[in-house]
Amino acid sequence: MFKSSFQRFVKRIRFPVFILALVLGFIGSYQLYSNEYSSIFKTISVVVYSTIMLFTFSPTNGILNEAPLAYEIAMWLAPLPCRWMQPLQN
Repeated sequence: MFKSSFQRFVKRIRFPVFILALVLGFIGSYQLYSNEYSSIFKTISVVVYSTIMLFTFSPTNGILNEAPLAYEIAMWLAPLPCRWMQPLQN
């Protein structure tokens, strides 16, 4: 009973957590890297790359370096939906 209700709960919140992590990752990465490059295309590519790397639990800024709050939240929130997807596939 508990396992099936927990699986339903995880399935229900998996997509909203993924979207929240994606949005916070983009916002935080932009705040982190917006002043480092003069070209907007370079900035966009770095922000997209940084956001993708958050989902692999290897942030481009590092865990011990200073970062905006949105980036810090996304850094810990992003791997969760990826991990939850694996054991729930039936």
